[in-house]
Amino acid sequence: MATKTSFETASKSQKKSRSGHYVPPRRSLTGRFILWLGRLIARRKLLVEVSGLEHLPSEAPYVLAANHVSYVDGLWILNALPRKMLPLTCVMVGADMPSDYGLVGKAATLAARAILVERKGNPVRGLIIAKNAMLAGNNVLIHPEGTRSHDGRLGDIHSGAAYLAAKTGRPLIPVYLNGAYEIWPRSQKFPSFKDEQGQKRRLELIFGENLNADQNPEREALNERLKAWLKEMQAQKLDG
Repeated sequence: MATKTSFETASKSQKKSRSGHYVPPRRSLTGRFILWLGRLIARRKLLVEVSGLEHLPSEAPYVLAANHVSYVDGLWILNALPRKMLPLTCVMVGADMPSDYGLVGKAATLAARAILVERKGNPVRGLIIAKNAMLAGNNVLIHPEGTRSHDGRLGDIHSGAAYLAAKTGRPLIPVYLNGAYEIWPRSQKFPSFKDEQGQKRRLELIFGENLNADQNPEREALNERLKAWLKEMQAQKLDG
């Protein structure tokens, strides 16, 4: 008898909303506590700067597309959102996160209100769940690189975020994390909150303008806009 994959298990755990679409259940009490704890640690241990919140739509749903450089990028972005948007926001994460990444992976999955996506299998089903979640009024945060950076630089930008924005006609808000790689790269088991001089590290989160303001139906063209924005931000921060 075939065993159920983590994706299949997660898919069956989705709840049907009033709109008739299956969406991730509400964030659990444990998930909310993990977010609160992460926010507390970040405020005490890091110098956190958030800019561009004025670009966020006042109403859900919308897509957030961010570079991926640390274990907890999603947690930092969630905690930067306006409080009313937090319960409405899901994060797309690898289906192996809760099983293969220890306590950090389990905690991140709970905090994320996760939509699990198979890394090596068929990601389309995850995108369908994400689209349905948006149609039911939820925001979706996605890392279009698909995996964490090995060196802090951008990898290939896949078109999942552009697909969601194009299919739903909703805003696509790009997000750039600067300094997150130095805090917790994939090569380190634990985060590093201080730099070589013993000073608090700086974490910068930048929210960009809506890239889908004209509701461009062309996924590839929209993805090129996202790629260009992320590369421009990377160049600015590297030059700085």
